[in-house]
Amino acid sequence: MALDVTRRYSLLDELDARQDEVLQRLETLNGEIEGLLKQFGGKAPLRACVEVSAIDSAACS
Repeated sequence: MALDVTRRYSLLDELDARQDEVLQRLETLNGEIEGLLKQFGGKAPLRACVEVSAIDSAACS
């Protein structure tokens, strides 16, 4: 019985450590996204253009 409880706490500790790692990675990604938004998020709206054919490519210029 004691071994079962110890194993469960060990698994909970492992999950807690993984959760901390994931949260740290999310914070890092959030910081990178904020940096990109500051860099490319000027007052002019961003415009995405997907070239469908050679005829439509002039519209993307």
